[in-house]
Amino acid sequence: MVLDHRSCDRAAGLGACVVQATRCAGRFQAEPAGPRRIGRLVSRAMKMLPAVGLLMISGPVSAQTILTVGPDGAYTTVGSAASQIVSGSDYEIRIQEGDHWGGVGLVSPVSFTSGSVVISGGWTSSFSTQTPHPNATRLHEGRMEIWIQGGSYRVENLTSRDSTAGFDGGAMDIRLSGDAHVRLERLWIVDNQAGVSMVGDLHGGGVNAGLTDSSRIEIADCQVSRNVMEPTLGEATYGGGVYLSTSGSSTALLTRTRIEGNSCASSVSGRYGGGLFVFAQASSSVELIDCTVRGNTLGAGTGSSEGSGAFITTNLTGRVVARRVSWLANLDTGTASAAQTHINVASDAAVEVTDSVVCSGNDIGVQAYSQGVLRLTNLTVADNAGDGVKISTSSGVASLYNTIAFLNGADTNLTGTISTGGNLIGVDPIFDDPVG
Repeated sequence: MVLDHRSCDRAAGLGACVVQATRCAGRFQAEPAGPRRIGRLVSRAMKMLPAVGLLMISGPVSAQTILTVGPDGAYTTVGSAASQIVSGSDYEIRIQEGDHWGGVGLVSPVSFTSGSVVISGGWTSSFSTQTPHPNATRLHEGRMEIWIQGGSYRVENLTSRDSTAGFDGGAMDIRLSGDAHVRLERLWIVDNQAGVSMVGDLHGGGVNAGLTDSSRIEIADCQVSRNVMEPTLGEATYGGGVYLSTSGSSTALLTRTRIEGNSCASSVSGRYGGGLFVFAQASSSVELIDCTVRGNTLGAGTGSSEGSGAFITTNLTGRVVARRVSWLANLDTGTASAAQTHINVASDAAVEVTDSVVCSGNDIGVQAYSQGVLRLTNLTVADNAGDGVKISTSSGVASLYNTIAFLNGADTNLTGTISTGGNLIGVDPIFDDPVG
């Protein structure tokens, strides 16, 4: 969609298009992030976002062997059921609804190269009927590890909470190689903490995922909230909610997922990605589609703070695409000097951000350093205390098109060769006031 911004009337049309694009995703109410009018209006525009708890499911994937977990099941913990898994076979682990404490750990055998495993919650005592809601089954202090070299795992319809891990990945640590495939669907990952006493860099307060070769991960219809990385001995921290690293020709998809209220802190080194950290290496690729990154924070400490909402970086021919993503009220609570969305594009790599909203941060909205291909299109960037859009290029191709930047400290700060067109910069877009 290409729109002309030559008048305020056309700007209002683009504002309406942004509102309509975000409403089609689901039903989520984003509260106003600040007192200024544009912050209120854009936040209201995000109210229709995914409601994972209301999704209906068609039923479990058929598996050769069914293992049941719970008071009325054959196994008392997920871990004890998972110990039965053998590479090359198909399994389904059904977890009874209610609260389960501890006992998860590694759910893949030492070498899992083929076969399939489905782990799902919400099952009644007969294990024949499933409640389609993540909160029906709650795993407390049950950090899950999935390390596989092939085959597929699917984890769905669960809440994972209250884990305190001395490692990467407060709730889930996923390591994939070969042609392994993992899908996380309808999960609530909340109130977990990573790296309490670990020495070294830390990754993923809620989820840590590292992919190599031709592996793939999909995270769909999930909520990753209130997870924390605040080490006592550690160094730099990366991804308060989710840390995702892809290499080789691996691929990743995050869709219809909320990453909210997570915290990335370190008193002894840097903090990167309060909600989300993405590193696409080699020829790998990552897609972020219809996601919300909201209310995440970077804490105080020595070293740098970058990306209070998300830190996105690429090298070699890695590629990241973000479409219909909203970054709302992500804050640097230490120095108040971190952009909500921080982007690094290496030579020959590419990052594309389209049809997205970045508003109500306490410093820069979008900050990008590029030597490769950077394309920013159809953005609404508003009510950020620092620059709305800050781009610095030394080579490669960079463009900023069809974008509204208004009511920021300085609406744009562009250095280098950057192609622009159809933008509305520093002019009130005259959005309709939804409250009159």
